[in-house]
Amino acid sequence: MTASQTDISDLPALLAGLAQIIGIEAVLTLAAARGGQRVYIPPAAMPDHWLTQLLGHDAARAVCDHFKLSVQGHRDHDVGWIGTPVVIPSAIRLRRRLLLEQACVKGFSIRETAIQLGISERMVSHMRAARNRRLGREQQHVGFMDKKGNDP
Repeated sequence: MTASQTDISDLPALLAGLAQIIGIEAVLTLAAARGGQRVYIPPAAMPDHWLTQLLGHDAARAVCDHFKLSVQGHRDHDVGWIGTPVVIPSAIRLRRRLLLEQACVKGFSIRETAIQLGISERMVSHMRAARNRRLGREQQHVGFMDKKGNDP
C-alpha cells in the first residue's frame, strides 16, 4: 500500500477533508511536519509562509481557502477574511502502517522493519498480525521474507 492507495477514511476527519482538496500525499506531508501542533492558517499564504514552502503555492492556497472565515461588517456586508487557528492531527499510525507495507514489499526482516520504524520487534510483529488480519490472510508471515527470499 502506498500513500496514494490509502483510503482517506484511514485519516482523522480534518485530514480526510483536506485530502479531498489537496490530495493524500500533501496531507501526509502536512501531518508529518505539523501533526499535533496548533497552527494559524492565514486567509492567504505568502510565498515565504511555512505552508506555501511545505505544500507549494496551489495546495497552500486551497488550504487557506478552506479555513478562512468571512468577517461581517455593518449591515452584514463582508469586510474581509480572517485566518483560523487549527490543530493539525497526527497521522502517525497511518504513517507507520504505510512504512510497514513498504517494508513488506521490500522483504525486510522484522528486525530491519523495527529499526526503520523506530519501534520494537514485538510491535512490528503485532502490526504485521493486524495487517494480515486486515488482508484476510491466515499465515502470519505472509509478506516478510528473509535475505534469501524465503518466508520465515
